[in-house]
Amino acid sequence: DLRWDAISKLGEFKLYDRTSQEDVVSRAKDAEVILINKVNITDEIMAQLPKLNWTFVSDSTNVVLDYTCNLARTHFAGRDYNVWYAVDVPLPYGPYKFYGLPGLIVKIEDANQNYSWVLKGNKTIENWEEETYAEKLNKQFGQRINNLEVDRKKFETLYADYKNDPFAKIKGRIPAEALSQKMPGQDKTIGEVFKEQEKWLKDAMNANNNNIEIQAIEGKPKK
Repeated sequence: DLRWDAISKLGEFKLYDRTSQEDVVSRAKDAEVILINKVNITDEIMAQLPKLNWTFVSDSTNVVLDYTCNLARTHFAGRDYNVWYAVDVPLPYGPYKFYGLPGLIVKIEDANQNYSWVLKGNKTIENWEEETYAEKLNKQFGQRINNLEVDRKKFETLYADYKNDPFAKIKGRIPAEALSQKMPGQDKTIGEVFKEQEKWLKDAMNANNNNIEIQAIEGKPKK
């Protein structure tokens, strides 16, 4: 472990007793050096640290939930956003991946009003604990989920393939004779139910044709 005198020589720094996964992005956003102890900062989390360039709009105020707010604008992931932040709440946090203003973001929407967030209220949570119930179980029983981590480009390619053919990997594993058998409790065959489920899943995914991050791959063109 580093000694305090060695750490102090690094220059100005902030020390947090514990950082949850939800707070990693906001706390590490402007850091030049990050020293961690028992905090899992993955490549995916680091990729969530967008470089937001804020433009402050003078003489533009609004009142949201009794908070006096100033207006700022930014461009992120293919969209232009208008952002209202509370000048009396000096917290640099906001919804989704937005952060870094000199006040809490209480309202934000893109220029075309396809996506918007508005603070509806706040309250004090009694007996609040930073660790979630799932985190406590994992700590107690050592449970781990073996997720495969991939970079953003790989994820978008895999997701596009999945949208085009969601059952591609399991189609070849089902024997032809099994597809012609009746589904228990139904008049349809397993193959017919399979096709219905495939169509439903494709329709559901294709209905989401307005991703918040526009540059993400929407799906490869079908041949």
